[in-house]
Amino acid sequence: MLNFKKKPGILPVVLICVLCASSAFSENLVVIVNENSPLFAVKKKPELEDIKDVCLGKTKFWGNDPVKPVNQKDRKILENFVSGTCGMKLNEYQHYWTKKMLNDGVRAPLSLETSADVIKHVQKEKGGIGYVLESEVQTLQGVKTIYVISFP
Repeated sequence: MLNFKKKPGILPVVLICVLCASSAFSENLVVIVNENSPLFAVKKKPELEDIKDVCLGKTKFWGNDPVKPVNQKDRKILENFVSGTCGMKLNEYQHYWTKKMLNDGVRAPLSLETSADVIKHVQKEKGGIGYVLESEVQTLQGVKTIYVISFP
């Protein structure tokens, strides 16, 4: 058991760590696609199930155009996206893709380092789909937000 009387500086450090960890997702994540995405020829208003199907490799094409999903390498962002769209824990999602790659010979979605990389990919690729923090796309051109994932 910690004795905070003997170590007066530890409580503020613990509180700061807890606050930093929990505040990372007070902001929504948004799912973005290229502004000229073929998705809109297939679906006027995409739903969560449509996004889940892309994330799990079940939807490979929108019309005749290939879907090009990307993930973020940031573990917390990826974790929150996977739980918010697929209802899975990160290790379940990773296991799912390992099994799918071995059994079906398909590739998992590309993982990019930063939100800026995800945005560039989606802007460049007609079938691009990714996710970023909501504040990162509010003034961008070349992408459309198709779904918002809110966190309490």
